[in-house]
Amino acid sequence: AYLRVSDQARALDFDTRFFSGTPIPIRDYEGLIELTYSAFVVPGFTIQPTFQYIFHPGGHIPDPRDPLGIVPIHNAAVFGARMQIKY
Repeated sequence: AYLRVSDQARALDFDTRFFSGTPIPIRDYEGLIELTYSAFVVPGFTIQPTFQYIFHPGGHIPDPRDPLGIVPIHNAAVFGARMQIKY
């Protein structure tokens, strides 16, 4: 998946950076890659592991835990699993 931040939002970030002098990150895009596989273990039981990797979460917004607001949120890896039981 790919999401592009609008030119107007990017222009606002550039203006905020220019007029405030704060080196905030410029929003640009958010990307996602997902890998998943559904495995039939036994009749009636299915398990589906999944892995997601997110590039520029939130479009490269500042990390809310950073007191200065100049460090963007880091890329994220998400692991999960889904089980289905039919009886």
